[in-house]
Amino acid sequence: MNGYSRLSIFVFALFIASAVISYEVQAQDVEAVTPNEEEVAAHLIGTMPVIRMDFKGFPELATFGEVPVELLVNKQGNVISVKLDDLNDDDADAKELSKAQRVLLRALIAEAKKTGMGLRFRPFEDQGHPVQARFETQIAIRDLNEKVVKHIPFPQIHDWSSIKIVLSRTGCFGTCPSYRVEVHGDGTVLYDGGSFVAIKGSHRASISRDTVSEMVEVFRVADYFSLKDKYIWAATDLPTYTTSISIDSRAKEITDYAGEHVGMPESVSKLEDAIDRLSGVERWTKGNSETVPALMQEKFDFRSPQASEILANVAQKGKADAVRDLVAAGVIVSTAPVQPRLGIAGTALENAAQRGDVEMLRALLTAGINPAAKTRALEHASLAGKMDAMRLLIGSGANPTAPDVLIGAAGSGMPAVVQEVLRYRPDVNSRGQGGTTALINCLGANHPNDRDVDLKEVVRILIDAGADPSIADNQGKTALIANSQDLQIAELLIAHGANVNARANNGVTPLLNAGTVELTRLLLEHGADPFAKTEQGETALDWANRMNRKDQAALLEAAMAGKKP
Repeated sequence: MNGYSRLSIFVFALFIASAVISYEVQAQDVEAVTPNEEEVAAHLIGTMPVIRMDFKGFPELATFGEVPVELLVNKQGNVISVKLDDLNDDDADAKELSKAQRVLLRALIAEAKKTGMGLRFRPFEDQGHPVQARFETQIAIRDLNEKVVKHIPFPQIHDWSSIKIVLSRTGCFGTCPSYRVEVHGDGTVLYDGGSFVAIKGSHRASISRDTVSEMVEVFRVADYFSLKDKYIWAATDLPTYTTSISIDSRAKEITDYAGEHVGMPESVSKLEDAIDRLSGVERWTKGNSETVPALMQEKFDFRSPQASEILANVAQKGKADAVRDLVAAGVIVSTAPVQPRLGIAGTALENAAQRGDVEMLRALLTAGINPAAKTRALEHASLAGKMDAMRLLIGSGANPTAPDVLIGAAGSGMPAVVQEVLRYRPDVNSRGQGGTTALINCLGANHPNDRDVDLKEVVRILIDAGADPSIADNQGKTALIANSQDLQIAELLIAHGANVNARANNGVTPLLNAGTVELTRLLLEHGADPFAKTEQGETALDWANRMNRKDQAALLEAAMAGKKP
């Protein structure tokens, strides 16, 4: 990729992170619930559309793969507002684009608005009543499909017993599910689960001949035998999807490695999803109402340690009815603390609590969970900001005054969640793992992208409840050190006694960790020492120069020269 292309991508990224506009309805102040990604997917009617355009004049646009949009959905499930980042011709960076590229970018944004307005959802509910919902999602963008060079007719089927259809999905640098599913003409389904699936190992089920015929028809509609054998994008750490079909003596296989970025027809992705859906693979990969019946046919031992692990996985990935069925089948609900590892939150109860699935929690609680396990689950629900799950667990015997419950609630960044826990009068300065407090965790945790997050209000609530800003964790980090961006939070902490020259064990001070000019100025005005050094001997000025923060560096240089900030 040449230097101009890199610049084009950079400019486009700036547009996608700049001024927000609204489409059709100015509705930013409308009250609405904020469903999570799974809830959005469950309420979507149909499938998420893909914007396909000819990016011949600006191919870098297609490499981003998606346009982020914020939707406001009314009580009837109709989208009434679409917000996304728009092109600003007055932006200095826009001048780096050609006129044709600007036209193409505007066309893409207009198409994203139109596509967003066309989405339909089943009504979202709060306590059984339809409500408006506001959430962020992504609309995929793809370059126009490649033209088929040579059409190869789909083979006629003479012997249905010869049919074999295979889909395999590999892992990735992350938590991509890895598994293989094989479907035969007689309806036999063979599954082999690898990593990040609810059920691992080899399992067997069956589907009807009509369903096999439907699956073959999807291959036919995709014009499968006319397509290329491989669609491979030049990237790393992504999953590989492989499909294949054998009919009599004919066979064809397609490898998809982020193929949509190199002109792979959308029909291939739809085919992959159709194999999943028609084979019923979700009974093993996530867990649903078909999970227990399939395991019963295999005479699976529901009292085995493997069954308890499956229950925990299903609680993390699957449906509440699968959890309910597994408990009813006699699976032992393990409450032993789980060593955290990639992709696994913990026990079945903790996973259900983190998702906030009340129905799932009720099914698990029938198994007679001990209070300590309920309290650990409450910590997960608090951190995830799942209020209904929190109330259910507290009502069932979880201890809301345990230190990590308030610390988790503060980590959610949601004022209502913090206030809910404070109703039980916990010690607001109690320490959790690593010596952290609720106040420190509020500012140091990764918060969900949720409109209910208000860190300044959480800090205010905690301070009003008696939180001490001078307390440091085991690494010497205070709340003021943890706050690297927010000017108002820093003002609040300083007004209540936070030490502007507090030093963490590695020598980092609030000034050294300040990420903005405004915060740097505030700290200097309150006596922060510009000569303080880390254990490596670096000052805030050294950091600012290394990060090429010129305005910050100039301010620090003036302070070190004895000038007022």
